[in-house]
Amino acid sequence: LLAVPGIFFTVFLGLGDAGTVAFNRTLNADIVAEQGAGPATLDLGALADIPGIAVAAPMSMTRADWFPPADPESPIGGGVQLGATDPVALSRVQHLQVKGAPLTEVKGTKIAAFALGHELGERTTLTGPAGKPVEVEVVTILAGGAALREYTVDATTFDLQGGQADHRTWFIALEPGADAAQVKDAIAQALPGATVQDVATWTQGMTDDANRQVTTSLLVMIGGSCLLAVLAIGVSLMTSLRERQD
Repeated sequence: LLAVPGIFFTVFLGLGDAGTVAFNRTLNADIVAEQGAGPATLDLGALADIPGIAVAAPMSMTRADWFPPADPESPIGGGVQLGATDPVALSRVQHLQVKGAPLTEVKGTKIAAFALGHELGERTTLTGPAGKPVEVEVVTILAGGAALREYTVDATTFDLQGGQADHRTWFIALEPGADAAQVKDAIAQALPGATVQDVATWTQGMTDDANRQVTTSLLVMIGGSCLLAVLAIGVSLMTSLRERQD
């Protein structure tokens, strides 16, 4: 019993570095800025005047209610994760696999969905965090990339209706020869309170967070295995003592 969690733990640690490398390969960005929670509607031009930035793609991540077609009056609260972004800019800072309509056609109620569990032509009804239902159609399927939500919408044409985002992240690619340190300082000034990191540091942090979650689970498994082993030893000793007394 003790050996099984230990084996999984050893294998997982061996895969950690490989996971970080794979994560880095999904990005074509140089800098990531995280703003945390706040208004879901982002200022898409907030970084437009900073010298050295080739492209900046924001992602405002929130939860949207899902209204099942069979009962459009009964929302399922927090049913899906919704990411609002500039899809074309996002495609320039992440290595995305695109099926269906090009990202230039992801506008308004024409949305993109993550590949797992969704298909082209799928229709459903969503609402932003504080608005009325709106029917949407999946015209694009996305795979690859980083920090993608279940549904991805165009932030300039999809009405987020004044809601709050759980998290807001900018993926930024630099122009050739740009001074990364100076650009990071300028980004920090343009996005007060944001955490601005180079992409390698950000991806390592994401991997470390995942590692901590799995490590915690494995430690619980090991603790449970130790408890079972102690109980088994105790039962064996009690049985042995009774047999001797008999």
